This record gives sequence, structure tokens and C-alpha cells, in this order.
Amino acid sequence: MKKVLFVCTGNLCRSPMAEAIFNHMLQERGLPPAASSAGIAGLEGDRASAHAITALKEIGIDLRYHRARALTRAILEDTDDVYVMTRSHYSSIESVLPEYLPKVHILGSGIDDPYGQNLRVYRTCRDEILEALRGIIGQYFDA
Repeated sequence: MKKVLFVCTGNLCRSPMAEAIFNHMLQERGLPPAASSAGIAGLEGDRASAHAITALKEIGIDLRYHRARALTRAILEDTDDVYVMTRSHYSSIESVLPEYLPKVHILGSGIDDPYGQNLRVYRTCRDEILEALRGIIGQYFDA
């Protein structure tokens, strides 16, 4: 199974939601978890945002135990595919670690940051992530 990494800014909202949803989709198909997440500016050990936890709880996924981590060269090295949330995240990797760009993709058409906004915005973000993941999950069934 390929290792998949989801990257956002702080590893508090979008990338942990993507990681948890992706792994849930795999587990529903009898496959082991294959995703992890990190943040371009992640602070090690921070918890996922409360609204991200709630938004995923509403669809039966537990995000309470997530702890943020910062994106590193070692994490990128140990990953087969990387999905960033925005063009800005892509550019950040491009400027510091361009050798990893062949495995970096923007998730869907980009996922806006819900940080600091209300639960409705987090639900919209969750649903956008779900839709984008439905578009890519099939390529990991036989990987």
C-alpha cells in the first residue's frame, strides 16, 4: 500500500481531517490505514481544532487523538504521494524541497482554510475534502 501524506498550514484542521477520512475510507474497504498528515508551519503536539473534531464526529470519525507535527524532509522521503491543500502549500515545498515535487499534488481544486471560523465552515471544508478524496481513493485499492 502506498503511503499518503496530507499537508496544510498548521496540521490542525484540513490535513488531519483528510488523513482521518482517507484512512476511514480504506478501513471501510478492509484495507489498513495508509495516510498521515503534517503542517508547513505545524507546532508539534497541538490538538486538532475543536470544530474539526466535531465535524468529523458527525460522520463517525474520531479525531480527538490527533497531534500536529511539522513537515520535514524525512516525512516527505517516507511518503509516496503528497496532497497539499492549496497552491501556497505547493509553493512552500517547491521553494524549500523541490526534489519532492513529482509526488506533490493539490487536493481537489484546493481546500480553503476554515481555521478560526464557525462550525458551518468546517462542515463545508469536511464535505469538500470528502468529495476530493472520493476522486482519488480508487487508485490506492491495488497499490
